[in-house]
Amino acid sequence: MATEYRDDGDGEGNGTAAAAAAATPTAAVARSPRASSSTVGHSLDLPSLLPLSHQHPLLTAAEYDVDAFLLSRIHIPLDELRAELREYLGVLREELVQLINDDYEEFISLGTGLRGEGERLKGLQQPLSGLRGQVEIVRDVLKDHQSAVQAQLDERSALREEKALLELLQRLFETLARAEALETVGDDTERPKVVQRLAGEYTQLVYLRNKARAEGCKVAETASPRIDALRTRLSHDLASILTGALGAHDEPRIKQCLRTYDLIEGWREAEDVVRSLVHEFCTRTITSSALVVPPSPTAPETPAAGKALDRPHRLTGASLLDGLYNRVLAQVETYTPLIAIAHSVSPEFDFFAKVLWPEIGTAIVDNLGNVIFSAGRPDELYKHYTTTHRFLTIFEGHAPTADAVIAMRESRTYITFERRWQLPVYFQLRWKEIVSALASASTVSSPRASGATGWALPQSEAAWNAFKQCWAPEIYLPELSHRFWRLSLQILSRYGGWLSATLATYKVGDDEAAAQAQEDAVLRFAAAAVADIDQLTARIGDLALLAELGLSVPFPTSLSTQPYTERIVAVLQRRCAEPLKFVKTVASQFRATAARPGAAVTASHFIPTILKPLNLFFEPRPTLREKYQAEWSVLVVDHVLSNYASILASVRKTEDLLRRHRGARRPGFSLFGNAGVPGTPDAEEGRFKTQMLADVNALADDARKLGVSVDDMGSWLELKEVVVASD
Repeated sequence: MATEYRDDGDGEGNGTAAAAAAATPTAAVARSPRASSSTVGHSLDLPSLLPLSHQHPLLTAAEYDVDAFLLSRIHIPLDELRAELREYLGVLREELVQLINDDYEEFISLGTGLRGEGERLKGLQQPLSGLRGQVEIVRDVLKDHQSAVQAQLDERSALREEKALLELLQRLFETLARAEALETVGDDTERPKVVQRLAGEYTQLVYLRNKARAEGCKVAETASPRIDALRTRLSHDLASILTGALGAHDEPRIKQCLRTYDLIEGWREAEDVVRSLVHEFCTRTITSSALVVPPSPTAPETPAAGKALDRPHRLTGASLLDGLYNRVLAQVETYTPLIAIAHSVSPEFDFFAKVLWPEIGTAIVDNLGNVIFSAGRPDELYKHYTTTHRFLTIFEGHAPTADAVIAMRESRTYITFERRWQLPVYFQLRWKEIVSALASASTVSSPRASGATGWALPQSEAAWNAFKQCWAPEIYLPELSHRFWRLSLQILSRYGGWLSATLATYKVGDDEAAAQAQEDAVLRFAAAAVADIDQLTARIGDLALLAELGLSVPFPTSLSTQPYTERIVAVLQRRCAEPLKFVKTVASQFRATAARPGAAVTASHFIPTILKPLNLFFEPRPTLREKYQAEWSVLVVDHVLSNYASILASVRKTEDLLRRHRGARRPGFSLFGNAGVPGTPDAEEGRFKTQMLADVNALADDARKLGVSVDDMGSWLELKEVVVASD
């Protein structure tokens, strides 16, 4: 029978468990004055404490925090807290005793029920050992039977493989016998079909031999010489058939032959056959003597049966090189069906980039290199280069695809072919020719009048000729466009620098006669520079080769007419403003002369001479007059009117001072007073004002004749205000 477990704990005696069992959480809460006070009513908001139990959050946490527990009961005295903890300790001990008492009886019963089981287990050990021995005997017997069965299976598998190998060898030799029998079958008309069958048998032979070799069969090697001999005979027959088909232009036979080559993977062999034909033609045709001795007359081409004569595109030149290239193009035309058929049969064929071009390009470099690649003779090199590349353009038109053209241009033969032209050397020779002519023309410093050439300065003509040579059809090469572009910019920069340096040499001195001559020289040079710059810019824009480049913006000439325009306008402004000094003499002339009643008022003698320098400047220069007369006249007239107004204002102040000085002794003369009685100073002042109005109106009419709208100019309004102003 199970014995009940008792806990004799410390400090509280044996009755602690019973007392703790009687003390419920409700009672503990009831004994706590703070806890009970929180339940009196809902009107007081006092702190409430959770009783200590198994559901308390601080006691059931994963990690027990002593500080948090003590802070939650900070308002309870230590004595009450100790009593509360001891009560909860008693509850825990009581529950522990109850758990032990519940499980102890079952534990004791388990120990009693297992008595005598050891003897029974020992009794079972001997039968189990015998059973294990019997199982091991059966397992060994089964392994022996399994090994015997596996040996039989392996032997059968080996026999099966040997049988398959024997069948493979039998098929190999049977196929070889059939193929050898086909070598002597058929006449010339049936031979292509027989060769196609032979190619199929050869393909089967290669497959069977490779399979036998993979099996390690030495017998298959005995058939290799016979198979190789069969391949040699097959290649010879295919070469004969392809050569004959090409000569007869028999496209069905060509296609059948190429399919046979593709069947036996003989792409390179087919290319070698065509290469030998092309090489023979190039050796016979592309020779150095072909450019010296005129070719003998050839029989005219006749159309094939059922086909009209189709003239392909040819070079139109009459030189020996053009004729040679035309013969090459005619021969290439005969291979056009071959190229098209080969492209449709298999992409592995590449007669264009791997056969035709290498043979033709190599023959040109080797046999004609000393003649056409003459870098020291630029004119001949240009003719040979342009003719050859026109030939290449037509030749590339026979390519089946764009990829074939790319493959041709990326080939070593093409790269070597292009390097032989030595285009940098050609450009250096052309550069020397162009720059030498420009440098010799720059030494001439005196401008000349426009002649038959239409240029005012010889340097402008030289710059145009140099620029035009860079883009001349008989000099320019597209492959050197970047070099000619840079040279063109250098020519224009050098020309512009010469114009600026020459303009800076014209300086006006203090000597009036020398200054006049220097200004005339400045006008002549600046006008010539402006006209030539405009003409040069227009001609550059009209160049056909530059238009073919498709530039989105005009060629950057970097030439500006502004510095020369400013010098021209400055000289014309000074010359047109010079007659204004006579304005101050008008008042003294009116004092010295008496009025003539009824006389018409005309402009002063100096008025027509004010804008005369403008007319004299534009009269011999119709080009500048058409483009710049209105613009430059506005600047000159505005300057003249401003100076005119300034001078009249100064005269007015002088006359006002003179009138005040004479006012005490006699009636003074006032320039801007109202008109008075005839013979009085007021009347003389009115006469002067009338004269000034006539002068400025005449000046405005002269300006309008030059295309200037003076009515909208601020200087004109200022001048009229000064004239009509009165005290």
